[in-house]
Amino acid sequence: MGSEMCIRDRVRDGFQPIMLAALLAAIAFGVATPVLGADMTIRKRWLHVMFATCFIGVSGLVVATLVTLYAEGAQAKSKSMADTLGQRLANIVAFGLNIWEIDGIDDLLQDYRALNPDMAHASIIVDDIVRFHTDRSAAGKAWTSNPDHYEYISDMSQPGGRNIKLAVAIPSDIVMRQSIRSIKNFAALFIASALMASVFLQIAGSMRRLGGGDRASREDDDADPTEGRSDVALLNLVKPVFFIAVATEHLSYAFLPQYITQLADKLGLASEYASAPFTIYYLLFALSLIPAGHLSQRVGAKPLMFAGLALSGLGLYLLATAPDFALICLARALSGIGQGILFIGVQSYILDVASPERKTRGAAIIVYGFQGGMITGMAIGSLLVWPGKPVQRRCMRSVRNGGLYADRCPR
Repeated sequence: MGSEMCIRDRVRDGFQPIMLAALLAAIAFGVATPVLGADMTIRKRWLHVMFATCFIGVSGLVVATLVTLYAEGAQAKSKSMADTLGQRLANIVAFGLNIWEIDGIDDLLQDYRALNPDMAHASIIVDDIVRFHTDRSAAGKAWTSNPDHYEYISDMSQPGGRNIKLAVAIPSDIVMRQSIRSIKNFAALFIASALMASVFLQIAGSMRRLGGGDRASREDDDADPTEGRSDVALLNLVKPVFFIAVATEHLSYAFLPQYITQLADKLGLASEYASAPFTIYYLLFALSLIPAGHLSQRVGAKPLMFAGLALSGLGLYLLATAPDFALICLARALSGIGQGILFIGVQSYILDVASPERKTRGAAIIVYGFQGGMITGMAIGSLLVWPGKPVQRRCMRSVRNGGLYADRCPR
Protein backbone atom coordinates (compact mmCIF):
# COMPACT_ATOMS: atom_id res chain seq x y z
CA MET A 1 0.00 0.00 0.00
CA GLY A 2 2.85 2.37 0.82
CA SER A 3 4.50 1.86 -2.57
CA GLU A 4 1.17 2.41 -4.34
CA MET A 5 0.71 5.69 -2.48
CA CYS A 6 4.25 6.72 -3.40
CA ILE A 7 3.64 5.97 -7.08
CA ARG A 8 0.31 7.77 -7.03
CA ASP A 9 1.87 10.83 -5.41
CA ARG A 10 4.72 10.89 -7.92
CA VAL A 11 2.35 10.66 -10.89
CA ARG A 12 0.16 13.39 -9.42
CA ASP A 13 3.17 15.62 -8.83
CA GLY A 14 4.34 15.00 -12.39
CA PHE A 15 1.03 16.04 -13.93
CA GLN A 16 0.30 19.04 -11.73
CA PRO A 17 2.48 21.37 -13.87
CA ILE A 18 0.49 20.23 -16.92
CA MET A 19 -2.77 21.22 -15.24
CA LEU A 20 -1.31 24.64 -14.45
CA ALA A 21 0.01 25.01 -18.02
CA ALA A 22 -3.37 24.01 -19.49
CA LEU A 23 -5.15 26.52 -17.23
CA LEU A 24 -2.76 29.31 -18.23
CA ALA A 25 -3.15 28.42 -21.92
CA ALA A 26 -6.95 28.52 -21.59
CA ILE A 27 -6.80 31.91 -19.84
CA ALA A 28 -4.43 33.28 -22.48
CA PHE A 29 -6.72 32.02 -25.24
CA GLY A 30 -9.75 33.61 -23.59
CA VAL A 31 -7.98 36.94 -23.07
CA ALA A 32 -6.62 37.05 -26.62
CA THR A 33 -10.00 36.40 -28.25
CA PRO A 34 -11.53 39.87 -27.68
CA VAL A 35 -8.17 41.53 -28.45
CA LEU A 36 -8.36 40.31 -32.04
CA GLY A 37 -11.04 42.88 -32.85
CA ALA A 38 -14.24 42.66 -34.82
CA ASP A 39 -12.80 41.66 -38.20
CA MET A 40 -14.19 38.15 -38.57
CA THR A 41 -11.65 37.09 -41.21
CA ILE A 42 -8.72 37.92 -38.92
CA ARG A 43 -10.52 36.61 -35.86
CA LYS A 44 -11.31 33.20 -37.37
CA ARG A 45 -7.79 32.73 -38.73
CA TRP A 46 -6.01 33.62 -35.50
CA LEU A 47 -8.46 31.81 -33.24
CA HIS A 48 -7.63 28.54 -34.97
CA VAL A 49 -3.90 29.27 -34.90
CA MET A 50 -3.96 30.13 -31.18
CA PHE A 51 -6.05 27.11 -30.29
CA ALA A 52 -3.79 24.77 -32.28
CA THR A 53 -0.72 26.28 -30.57
CA CYS A 54 -2.18 25.85 -27.08
CA PHE A 55 -3.42 22.34 -27.85
CA ILE A 56 -0.13 21.13 -29.33
CA GLY A 57 1.86 22.76 -26.52
CA VAL A 58 -0.12 21.05 -23.77
CA SER A 59 -0.04 17.74 -25.67
CA GLY A 60 3.75 18.03 -25.91
CA LEU A 61 3.95 18.57 -22.15
CA VAL A 62 1.87 15.42 -21.61
CA VAL A 63 4.21 13.36 -23.80
CA ALA A 64 7.34 14.81 -22.15
CA THR A 65 5.93 14.04 -18.70
CA LEU A 66 5.15 10.46 -19.71
CA VAL A 67 8.70 9.92 -20.96
CA THR A 68 10.14 11.39 -17.76
CA LEU A 69 7.94 9.25 -15.52
CA TYR A 70 8.77 6.06 -17.42
CA ALA A 71 12.49 6.87 -17.29
CA GLU A 72 12.31 7.39 -13.53
CA GLY A 73 10.28 4.22 -13.20
CA ALA A 74 12.85 2.20 -15.16
CA GLN A 75 15.67 3.47 -12.98
CA ALA A 76 13.68 2.77 -9.82
CA LYS A 77 12.87 -0.71 -11.08
CA SER A 78 16.51 -1.54 -11.73
CA LYS A 79 17.40 -0.31 -8.23
CA SER A 80 14.59 -2.37 -6.70
CA MET A 81 15.69 -5.53 -8.51
CA ALA A 82 19.31 -4.99 -7.48
CA ASP A 83 18.33 -4.42 -3.84
CA THR A 84 16.11 -7.52 -3.78
CA LEU A 85 18.79 -9.71 -5.31
CA GLY A 86 21.47 -8.16 -3.09
CA GLN A 87 19.57 -9.10 0.04
CA ARG A 88 19.83 -12.78 -0.96
CA LEU A 89 23.56 -12.54 -1.30
CA ALA A 90 24.30 -10.22 1.62
CA ASN A 91 24.86 -12.99 4.17
CA ILE A 92 27.43 -14.70 1.96
CA VAL A 93 29.49 -11.52 1.75
CA ALA A 94 28.96 -10.65 5.42
CA PHE A 95 30.35 -14.03 6.55
CA GLY A 96 33.43 -13.59 4.36
CA LEU A 97 32.69 -16.60 2.14
CA ASN A 98 34.06 -16.87 -1.38
CA ILE A 99 31.02 -16.10 -3.43
CA TRP A 100 32.31 -17.89 -6.51
CA GLU A 101 32.56 -21.14 -4.54
CA ILE A 102 28.82 -21.18 -3.73
CA ASP A 103 26.71 -23.50 -5.88
CA GLY A 104 23.67 -22.12 -7.66
CA ILE A 105 24.73 -18.50 -8.22
CA ASP A 106 24.42 -18.87 -12.00
CA ASP A 107 21.01 -20.50 -11.60
CA LEU A 108 19.94 -17.73 -9.25
CA LEU A 109 20.78 -15.03 -11.80
CA GLN A 110 19.13 -16.91 -14.66
CA ASP A 111 15.94 -17.60 -12.72
CA TYR A 112 15.80 -14.04 -11.44
CA ARG A 113 16.04 -12.77 -14.99
CA ALA A 114 13.26 -15.17 -16.03
CA LEU A 115 11.07 -13.68 -13.30
CA ASN A 116 11.84 -10.17 -14.57
CA PRO A 117 11.61 -10.21 -18.39
CA ASP A 118 12.37 -6.48 -18.60
CA MET A 119 15.84 -7.09 -17.19
CA ALA A 120 18.69 -6.88 -19.71
CA HIS A 121 21.25 -8.61 -17.50
CA ALA A 122 22.44 -9.10 -13.94
CA SER A 123 26.03 -9.66 -12.90
CA ILE A 124 28.24 -10.00 -9.84
CA ILE A 125 31.51 -8.11 -10.07
CA VAL A 126 34.55 -8.87 -7.90
CA ASP A 127 37.47 -6.43 -8.11
CA ASP A 128 36.12 -5.03 -11.42
CA ILE A 129 36.03 -8.54 -12.96
CA VAL A 130 32.70 -10.12 -13.86
CA ARG A 131 32.49 -13.39 -11.91
CA PHE A 132 28.84 -14.26 -12.61
CA HIS A 133 26.64 -12.99 -15.40
CA THR A 134 23.27 -13.92 -16.91
CA ASP A 135 25.22 -14.11 -20.18
CA ARG A 136 27.79 -16.74 -19.23
CA SER A 137 30.11 -15.65 -22.05
CA ALA A 138 30.67 -12.35 -20.22
CA ALA A 139 32.01 -14.07 -17.07
CA GLY A 140 35.71 -13.54 -16.46
CA LYS A 141 35.89 -10.28 -18.42
CA ALA A 142 36.46 -6.78 -17.11
CA TRP A 143 33.29 -4.91 -16.19
CA THR A 144 32.23 -2.15 -18.57
CA SER A 145 29.11 0.01 -18.35
CA ASN A 146 26.65 -0.05 -21.25
CA PRO A 147 25.27 3.40 -22.19
CA ASP A 148 22.19 1.77 -23.77
CA HIS A 149 21.00 0.47 -20.39
CA TYR A 150 19.65 1.88 -17.17
CA GLU A 151 22.12 0.32 -14.73
CA TYR A 152 22.08 0.23 -10.98
CA ILE A 153 25.14 -1.03 -9.12
CA SER A 154 24.79 -2.11 -5.51
CA ASP A 155 28.01 -2.11 -3.49
CA MET A 156 28.14 -5.26 -1.33
CA SER A 157 31.72 -4.84 -0.15
CA GLN A 158 32.58 -5.26 3.52
CA PRO A 159 35.28 -3.21 5.30
CA GLY A 160 38.65 -4.82 4.72
CA GLY A 161 37.19 -7.28 2.22
CA ARG A 162 37.21 -7.58 -1.52
CA ASN A 163 35.35 -5.14 -3.76
CA ILE A 164 32.09 -6.94 -4.57
CA LYS A 165 29.30 -5.29 -6.55
CA LEU A 166 25.95 -6.38 -7.93
CA ALA A 167 24.82 -4.80 -11.22
CA VAL A 168 21.31 -4.97 -12.67
CA ALA A 169 20.43 -3.35 -16.01
CA ILE A 170 17.23 -2.54 -17.91
CA PRO A 171 17.29 -1.60 -21.62
CA SER A 172 16.82 2.12 -22.26
CA ASP A 173 14.44 1.43 -25.14
CA ILE A 174 11.90 0.01 -22.70
CA VAL A 175 11.11 3.61 -21.81
CA MET A 176 10.50 4.45 -25.46
CA ARG A 177 8.32 1.37 -25.96
CA GLN A 178 6.18 2.19 -22.94
CA SER A 179 6.01 5.86 -23.94
CA ILE A 180 4.92 5.05 -27.49
CA ARG A 181 2.24 2.73 -26.16
CA SER A 182 0.89 5.45 -23.88
CA ILE A 183 1.21 8.10 -26.57
CA LYS A 184 -0.94 5.96 -28.86
CA ASN A 185 -3.56 5.76 -26.12
CA PHE A 186 -3.38 9.50 -25.53
CA ALA A 187 -3.57 10.13 -29.27
CA ALA A 188 -7.17 8.91 -29.16
CA LEU A 189 -7.80 11.32 -26.29
CA PHE A 190 -6.16 14.17 -28.21
CA ILE A 191 -8.35 13.52 -31.25
CA ALA A 192 -11.47 13.32 -29.09
CA SER A 193 -10.55 16.56 -27.32
CA ALA A 194 -9.93 18.30 -30.65
CA LEU A 195 -13.34 17.20 -31.97
CA MET A 196 -15.08 18.41 -28.84
CA ALA A 197 -13.19 21.71 -28.83
CA SER A 198 -14.06 22.37 -32.47
CA VAL A 199 -17.74 21.93 -31.67
CA PHE A 200 -17.60 24.50 -28.87
CA LEU A 201 -15.58 26.93 -30.97
CA GLN A 202 -18.34 26.78 -33.56
CA ILE A 203 -21.09 27.30 -31.00
CA ALA A 204 -19.19 30.31 -29.61
CA GLY A 205 -19.13 31.84 -33.08
CA SER A 206 -22.82 31.09 -33.57
CA MET A 207 -23.75 32.72 -30.28
CA ARG A 208 -21.78 35.79 -31.28
CA ARG A 209 -23.55 35.95 -34.64
CA LEU A 210 -27.00 35.56 -33.09
CA GLY A 211 -26.24 38.04 -30.33
CA GLY A 212 -24.73 40.63 -32.69
CA GLY A 213 -27.92 41.28 -34.63
CA ASP A 214 -28.13 42.33 -38.23
CA ARG A 215 -24.86 44.28 -38.17
CA ALA A 216 -22.90 41.20 -37.13
CA SER A 217 -24.66 39.19 -39.82
CA ARG A 218 -23.79 41.77 -42.47
CA GLU A 219 -20.16 41.78 -41.37
CA ASP A 220 -20.10 38.02 -41.53
CA ASP A 221 -21.66 38.06 -44.99
CA ASP A 222 -18.93 40.44 -46.18
CA ALA A 223 -16.21 38.28 -44.62
CA ASP A 224 -17.53 34.89 -45.64
CA PRO A 225 -20.86 34.62 -47.49
CA THR A 226 -21.14 30.91 -46.74
CA GLU A 227 -20.78 31.34 -42.97
CA GLY A 228 -22.60 34.52 -42.05
CA ARG A 229 -26.29 33.64 -42.26
CA SER A 230 -28.34 33.13 -39.16
CA ASP A 231 -29.49 29.67 -40.25
CA VAL A 232 -25.86 28.51 -40.13
CA ALA A 233 -25.60 29.87 -36.61
CA LEU A 234 -28.77 28.03 -35.61
CA LEU A 235 -27.47 24.84 -37.16
CA ASN A 236 -24.22 25.16 -35.22
CA LEU A 237 -26.18 25.59 -31.98
CA VAL A 238 -27.69 22.13 -32.23
CA LYS A 239 -24.40 20.43 -33.13
CA PRO A 240 -22.89 20.37 -29.59
CA VAL A 241 -26.20 19.13 -28.11
CA PHE A 242 -26.23 16.09 -30.36
CA PHE A 243 -22.46 15.61 -30.11
CA ILE A 244 -22.39 15.62 -26.29
CA ALA A 245 -25.44 13.38 -26.00
CA VAL A 246 -23.93 10.74 -28.29
CA ALA A 247 -20.49 11.03 -26.65
CA THR A 248 -21.99 10.60 -23.17
CA GLU A 249 -23.89 7.51 -24.25
CA HIS A 250 -20.76 5.92 -25.70
CA LEU A 251 -18.60 6.64 -22.65
CA SER A 252 -19.86 3.45 -21.03
CA TYR A 253 -19.29 1.17 -24.02
CA ALA A 254 -15.71 0.37 -22.98
CA PHE A 255 -16.77 -1.31 -19.72
CA LEU A 256 -20.50 -1.97 -20.01
CA PRO A 257 -20.24 -5.52 -21.49
CA GLN A 258 -17.89 -6.65 -18.70
CA TYR A 259 -19.99 -4.95 -16.05
CA ILE A 260 -23.24 -6.55 -17.19
CA THR A 261 -21.60 -9.97 -17.57
CA GLN A 262 -20.17 -9.81 -14.05
CA LEU A 263 -23.50 -8.69 -12.65
CA ALA A 264 -25.33 -11.54 -14.40
CA ASP A 265 -22.83 -14.05 -12.98
CA LYS A 266 -23.18 -12.53 -9.53
CA LEU A 267 -26.96 -12.85 -9.67
CA GLY A 268 -26.71 -16.45 -10.91
CA LEU A 269 -28.22 -15.73 -14.32
CA ALA A 270 -27.36 -17.63 -17.46
CA SER A 271 -24.72 -16.09 -19.68
CA GLU A 272 -27.31 -15.51 -22.41
CA TYR A 273 -28.93 -12.82 -20.28
CA ALA A 274 -25.83 -10.62 -20.55
CA SER A 275 -26.78 -9.61 -24.10
CA ALA A 276 -30.35 -8.66 -23.18
CA PRO A 277 -29.64 -4.99 -22.23
CA PHE A 278 -27.86 -4.39 -25.54
CA THR A 279 -30.64 -6.04 -27.55
CA ILE A 280 -33.22 -3.94 -25.71
CA TYR A 281 -31.29 -0.71 -26.37
CA TYR A 282 -30.89 -1.17 -30.11
CA LEU A 283 -34.39 -2.61 -30.57
CA LEU A 284 -36.07 0.33 -28.84
CA PHE A 285 -33.75 2.79 -30.57
CA ALA A 286 -34.97 1.48 -33.94
CA LEU A 287 -38.64 1.20 -32.91
CA SER A 288 -38.70 4.76 -31.56
CA LEU A 289 -37.63 6.37 -34.83
CA ILE A 290 -40.92 6.09 -36.75
CA PRO A 291 -43.25 7.25 -33.91
CA ALA A 292 -40.84 10.08 -33.14
CA GLY A 293 -41.00 11.21 -36.78
CA HIS A 294 -44.80 11.45 -36.64
CA LEU A 295 -44.64 13.15 -33.25
CA SER A 296 -42.22 15.81 -34.51
CA GLN A 297 -44.83 16.95 -37.04
CA ARG A 298 -47.31 17.60 -34.25
CA VAL A 299 -45.28 19.01 -31.36
CA GLY A 300 -42.16 20.27 -33.12
CA ALA A 301 -38.49 19.41 -32.92
CA LYS A 302 -37.49 21.14 -29.68
CA PRO A 303 -39.80 19.15 -27.36
CA LEU A 304 -38.46 15.97 -28.93
CA MET A 305 -34.85 17.02 -28.27
CA PHE A 306 -35.62 17.93 -24.67
CA ALA A 307 -37.48 14.64 -24.12
CA GLY A 308 -34.65 12.65 -25.72
CA LEU A 309 -32.04 14.33 -23.55
CA ALA A 310 -34.13 13.75 -20.41
CA LEU A 311 -34.69 10.04 -21.16
CA SER A 312 -31.02 9.51 -22.03
CA GLY A 313 -29.93 11.21 -18.82
CA LEU A 314 -32.38 9.18 -16.74
CA GLY A 315 -31.17 5.97 -18.37
CA LEU A 316 -27.53 6.78 -17.56
CA TYR A 317 -28.48 7.66 -13.98
CA LEU A 318 -30.26 4.33 -13.47
CA LEU A 319 -27.35 2.50 -15.07
CA ALA A 320 -24.93 4.11 -12.62
CA THR A 321 -27.05 3.48 -9.51
CA ALA A 322 -29.08 0.33 -10.20
CA PRO A 323 -27.68 -2.93 -8.76
CA ASP A 324 -30.58 -4.94 -10.18
CA PHE A 325 -30.48 -6.58 -13.60
CA ALA A 326 -34.10 -5.65 -14.40
CA LEU A 327 -33.38 -1.98 -13.65
CA ILE A 328 -30.34 -2.10 -15.93
CA CYS A 329 -32.56 -3.41 -18.72
CA LEU A 330 -34.98 -0.56 -17.99
CA ALA A 331 -32.09 1.92 -18.06
CA ARG A 332 -30.94 0.70 -21.45
CA ALA A 333 -34.53 0.82 -22.72
CA LEU A 334 -34.85 4.47 -21.65
CA SER A 335 -31.50 5.31 -23.21
CA GLY A 336 -32.47 3.63 -26.48
CA ILE A 337 -35.77 5.51 -26.68
CA GLY A 338 -34.08 8.76 -25.66
CA GLN A 339 -31.33 8.47 -28.25
CA GLY A 340 -33.85 7.60 -30.97
CA ILE A 341 -36.10 10.53 -30.09
CA LEU A 342 -33.11 12.87 -29.90
CA PHE A 343 -31.88 11.72 -33.31
CA ILE A 344 -35.25 12.46 -34.92
CA GLY A 345 -35.57 15.74 -33.02
CA VAL A 346 -32.17 16.95 -34.26
CA GLN A 347 -33.00 15.87 -37.79
CA SER A 348 -36.36 17.67 -37.71
CA TYR A 349 -34.78 20.79 -36.24
CA ILE A 350 -32.22 20.89 -39.05
CA LEU A 351 -34.91 20.46 -41.69
CA ASP A 352 -36.93 23.27 -40.14
CA VAL A 353 -34.05 25.72 -39.70
CA ALA A 354 -31.84 25.09 -42.71
CA SER A 355 -32.55 26.92 -45.94
CA PRO A 356 -32.71 24.83 -49.14
CA GLU A 357 -29.07 25.52 -49.99
CA ARG A 358 -28.04 24.44 -46.46
CA LYS A 359 -29.62 20.98 -46.45
CA THR A 360 -26.31 19.28 -47.25
CA ARG A 361 -24.65 21.14 -44.39
CA GLY A 362 -27.45 20.02 -42.08
CA ALA A 363 -26.93 16.39 -43.07
CA ALA A 364 -23.21 16.80 -42.40
CA ILE A 365 -24.00 18.03 -38.88
CA ILE A 366 -25.92 14.81 -38.17
CA VAL A 367 -23.08 12.65 -39.48
CA TYR A 368 -20.45 14.68 -37.64
CA GLY A 369 -22.41 14.75 -34.38
CA PHE A 370 -23.10 11.02 -34.40
CA GLN A 371 -19.75 9.74 -35.65
CA GLY A 372 -17.67 12.35 -33.83
CA GLY A 373 -19.60 11.84 -30.59
CA MET A 374 -19.23 8.07 -30.86
CA ILE A 375 -15.46 8.30 -31.45
CA THR A 376 -15.01 10.84 -28.65
CA GLY A 377 -17.07 8.90 -26.12
CA MET A 378 -15.46 5.55 -26.81
CA ALA A 379 -11.94 7.04 -26.86
CA ILE A 380 -12.34 8.79 -23.52
CA GLY A 381 -14.25 5.88 -21.98
CA SER A 382 -11.61 3.33 -22.95
CA LEU A 383 -8.90 5.44 -21.29
CA LEU A 384 -10.91 5.64 -18.07
CA VAL A 385 -11.15 1.86 -17.75
CA TRP A 386 -8.44 0.09 -15.73
CA PRO A 387 -7.59 -3.27 -17.33
CA GLY A 388 -7.69 -5.04 -13.97
CA LYS A 389 -5.17 -7.74 -14.82
CA PRO A 390 -4.45 -10.10 -11.96
CA VAL A 391 -1.09 -9.53 -10.38
CA GLN A 392 1.07 -12.51 -9.61
CA ARG A 393 3.24 -11.97 -6.58
CA ARG A 394 6.79 -13.21 -6.78
CA CYS A 395 9.45 -13.90 -4.22
CA MET A 396 13.00 -15.13 -3.85
CA ARG A 397 13.95 -17.78 -1.34
CA SER A 398 16.94 -19.75 -0.15
CA VAL A 399 16.67 -23.48 0.22
CA ARG A 400 18.68 -26.10 1.96
CA ASN A 401 21.91 -27.81 0.86
CA GLY A 402 23.63 -24.50 0.17
CA GLY A 403 21.83 -23.92 -3.13
CA LEU A 404 20.21 -20.60 -4.02
CA TYR A 405 17.20 -20.61 -6.27
CA ALA A 406 14.60 -18.19 -7.55
CA ASP A 407 11.03 -19.35 -7.33
CA ARG A 408 7.55 -18.04 -8.02
CA CYS A 409 5.42 -17.74 -4.93
CA PRO A 410 1.80 -17.02 -5.97
CA ARG A 411 -0.61 -16.23 -3.17
